[in-house]
Amino acid sequence: MRLFLSVIALLTVFAAAAQDTARVVVSTIVVRGNTQTKVPIILRELTFTEGDTIAATQVAAEMERSRQNLINTSLFNTVSVGQVCMPGDTMCRVVMVEVTERWYTWPTPLFEVAEPNINTWWRNGHNLARASIGGYLIRNNFRGRRETLQLKVRVGYAPQLGLTYVVPYLNRKQTLGFSVSAAYSQVKEVAFATRQNKWLFYRSNNTPLRTETTASAALAWRKGLYLRQTFELRFTDLRIADTVRTLAPDYIAGNNLRMPYFSFSWRLVFDNRDYRPYPLRGTYIELEAGRIGFAARGKESPEVNLLVAGLRRYIPLGKRWFAAGMLRARWMPGPVQPYYMRRAMGTSVYVRGYEYYVIDGQSYALAKATLRFQLLPTYMLRFKWFPMEKFNTIPIAIYTGIFTEAAYVQDRSSQPGDDNFLGNTWQRSIGAGADLVTYYDLVFRAEFAFNHLGERGIFLHAIAAF
Repeated sequence: MRLFLSVIALLTVFAAAAQDTARVVVSTIVVRGNTQTKVPIILRELTFTEGDTIAATQVAAEMERSRQNLINTSLFNTVSVGQVCMPGDTMCRVVMVEVTERWYTWPTPLFEVAEPNINTWWRNGHNLARASIGGYLIRNNFRGRRETLQLKVRVGYAPQLGLTYVVPYLNRKQTLGFSVSAAYSQVKEVAFATRQNKWLFYRSNNTPLRTETTASAALAWRKGLYLRQTFELRFTDLRIADTVRTLAPDYIAGNNLRMPYFSFSWRLVFDNRDYRPYPLRGTYIELEAGRIGFAARGKESPEVNLLVAGLRRYIPLGKRWFAAGMLRARWMPGPVQPYYMRRAMGTSVYVRGYEYYVIDGQSYALAKATLRFQLLPTYMLRFKWFPMEKFNTIPIAIYTGIFTEAAYVQDRSSQPGDDNFLGNTWQRSIGAGADLVTYYDLVFRAEFAFNHLGERGIFLHAIAAF
């Protein structure tokens, strides 16, 4: 009996060792469902190529990671990546990639407000005269090469016309890309000062108070699957009315009504998150260095140097629980920048619970943490009666959670009479909310937040918190 048990144990060890050393050689990769997307664009996102050898215990993980990479291109509604067992192939060495392509030409409506965000605009009376409407005409996956061609037209409060063209891959190795853009905008109402951490506006019913023309070119380098560097050169020609100069002498650099200047930036991003619009697993790291202000044609320009570093971490805890954390810092040494460039927090970067405030400043530190519960796992609403496959399936997922955030802004520009009490002090908040994740990477959030001022409120957003 003892001998029998010893033999069984030995066989078990050999079987486990054989499983650990078993390898699968990917003989062929077959792609289906791509009526517009070129095959090399799809193969670029896979973690393996034809001829690669994968440990048998890692095959499922490699297939899932490849599927996530393809979803993150925003080119497909659904993706499946798996092995196919052909007759006589016991190792199932053929890999099948099946995709359902999205609709790539979108006339997207646009609604933007004068205030820092929609919550402030609503609180201040939701006056439609202080909003802009328009739209984007976007052609994604242009030529089937993941290129983007975008025309932006905005009318109303702040008219704008812009054009952007993005080519992700220039070379055969699909490592180099570029983008170019140009835009022209004008406004008849400007924020000329910040008092009590609120913008003060001046409006002209006749002539524009500020016009801005921009043009940029960027070169991108993508190494492997998750690391990308971008080098961008931008030209800006900013013009203001003499009324703005009278109201805010430091609105732009120098004593003129025009400020043409160049800027340059370098940015590095490592991003291996599972689903970028609403990640639950993975890491995001960003580094950025830039200079805003190289004078054009002898004109005075801003002198702004900046360095940005950020880290985001997303961790599944099991049983539909997820944790996430974020750290971000900006360092902006040197002279105080013109008023037009002093935004630190309150627009795209903010602490939840402080949506009604803006904080001018130079350098800042920001920390966020959240705990989520998947209330409704991703559910597919299928409308079989609708003939177009691109639109007859809508995914829906709902998450609830709690969060806490904190930030500190260094403000060297505000004067005592401005009473900007949120600069040079810590902001802190806690809260709870619910997130809806759905069709075409859309995320909607409703949150209740409580800040260190004792204020509380319900806030709405249409993008993931981080």
